[in-house]
Amino acid sequence: MTAMKEFVTLHCGLVASGKMFEDLLARVLGANLRFFDSTPVGRLTNRFSDDIEFLDQDIAYQVDFLFSVLFSSVTVILVICVITPSFILLSIIIAAAYYTIGTFYLTLSRDLKRFSSISKSPIYQHFTETLTGITTIRAYGDERRFLVQNLNYIDISNKPRFYISVSNRWLAFRTDVIGSAIVSLAAAMCIIYVGKIDAGLAGISLSFATSFNDNAVWILRLYTSLEMGMNSVERVKEYIETPTQEPPAEIPENEPAASWPEQGAIEVSNLALRYAPTLPRVIEDVSFEVKPGEKVGVVGRTGAED
Repeated sequence: MTAMKEFVTLHCGLVASGKMFEDLLARVLGANLRFFDSTPVGRLTNRFSDDIEFLDQDIAYQVDFLFSVLFSSVTVILVICVITPSFILLSIIIAAAYYTIGTFYLTLSRDLKRFSSISKSPIYQHFTETLTGITTIRAYGDERRFLVQNLNYIDISNKPRFYISVSNRWLAFRTDVIGSAIVSLAAAMCIIYVGKIDAGLAGISLSFATSFNDNAVWILRLYTSLEMGMNSVERVKEYIETPTQEPPAEIPENEPAASWPEQGAIEVSNLALRYAPTLPRVIEDVSFEVKPGEKVGVVGRTGAED
């Protein structure tokens, strides 16, 4: 049953990840040119590498592990409460303490994870640009400057990772304190119920209380890691929904006759173009006519005249 559960979980995770990857790839390949003009290559590389990696490898495993330790923790609390009913009130206080700590930890870690994901894009972008212009860089002997820039981007990307590690230590210390309090309270309850429970039940209560701390720590870490990792899902979903798509390659109602073109004549009247609706026009009121048999050459690039 365990092997079947693992298989179903990982299979469903891969199917969901594959579906999101296909949607992302289709939307990016079909995006208009304006999207590629305004989006650095590093951002696209980051989406198709780290974010997709989390969807492929981590999310299904974390969900499965989270429910396992959650079920174990609930079982421990129920066993202790059955053996020593007075522990029910204390369990509510303990749950409130864990919730408070988890809220503080999650608020910080979520934003740190978002900064960590964003800071990777400049590394990919800089590395791609360096590879593209490597001949020019070597020709001018400017390797050192680009190496320093790359190391600076890596340092910036590592800063959120360092603070995430610090926050993990902050969480571990406080959960250990609460876990020790749970063991102490369970032992106190066993002493209070001396004569009402036998030694075997008292031993079960203490052993379960000892294992509860590890499970509680994993619940907080897995839940926060899962929510932080959902930042990758959010980033992928953003590119699935936002890019404006190019018109379809074939529009049946605009399909020309089979005999088209009867003659190679082109007439352009008052043509005006702009790169985006919010930008000024780069071409305005251009009119010309190309007669059959003539050859036309377009000279210049963006910003060139005549």
